[in-house]
Amino acid sequence: MILVIGGGALGITFATRLHRAGVATKLAVRSEELIDKIRRGKFLFHDGAPHKIDVPLLSPIEARREKADLILIAVKAYDMEGVIEDYRDLLECSELIVGLQNGMGAQEKLRAIVADEKIGILVTSEGATKTENSVRHYRGKRNFLGYLKGKSDRLLLNFAGDLKRAGIDVEVVDDITPYRWAKLLINSAINPLTTLVRKPNGYLMESPYLRGLAIDLLEEGARLLSLEGIELPFSDPRAELLRVIEKTRKNLSSMLQDVMRGKKTEIDFLNGVLLAKAREKGKKLLRHEVIYNLVKSLEPQF
Repeated sequence: MILVIGGGALGITFATRLHRAGVATKLAVRSEELIDKIRRGKFLFHDGAPHKIDVPLLSPIEARREKADLILIAVKAYDMEGVIEDYRDLLECSELIVGLQNGMGAQEKLRAIVADEKIGILVTSEGATKTENSVRHYRGKRNFLGYLKGKSDRLLLNFAGDLKRAGIDVEVVDDITPYRWAKLLINSAINPLTTLVRKPNGYLMESPYLRGLAIDLLEEGARLLSLEGIELPFSDPRAELLRVIEKTRKNLSSMLQDVMRGKKTEIDFLNGVLLAKAREKGKKLLRHEVIYNLVKSLEPQF
């Protein structure tokens, strides 16, 4: 059985698609209000057409009593420590844990309780927007699945097969690191800018000022990664950035959705990671620093 932890847009998307494909799946959701709305058919899943969500739902207390072969953690990067605290025993007993968090640093926190060889990472291009009464899924191009450390094995290949049955294109790779950095680089250009102007991704192509700034952010980050000797899975970062913007032009970035709901963002796991690496090298990323501070100013202040 696959247990998906997280009642956000992607958690609902992956759990629903896996369940509809006949894969034994359950979804752990913290919000009692959301569980109630889903069960009463007042919260729908849109994937070309609206559907009721019929994947079995569990509260955190119920989920901790389950025995899952695979756990897919679909919470925000900054919530990973809370998941480890709430589900520690369950995570330790699972054969495979897969995280699909943005950026770098969240999945590494799982090392506190399990070996690297049990930690899988799904670099996803699937998009989803969550509103008060629905989740709308925007299909991605390709997803990449690999271990935090170590080569692919039967467990990863089986999970990839489940995802493909659910209509989610995925490639199993022996080294997931280049794909993680590639997504971080692209997201560090798209997500903050769309958040600051509160527009869908495609708006970056409509404004020459924003398009130019997105390219500048990308190239500033790419130069740093090159200094670090980090290889990317594409030869032309600019072309890849523009392709992703065009492909996801209708999407609201996850960072924008967070700000619209008055929540914390994942910018510390994106631009914040690049800034930390730059400081280690004695370098400055001036554009990223300005963008980082602007987005942080939009987060709830405690």
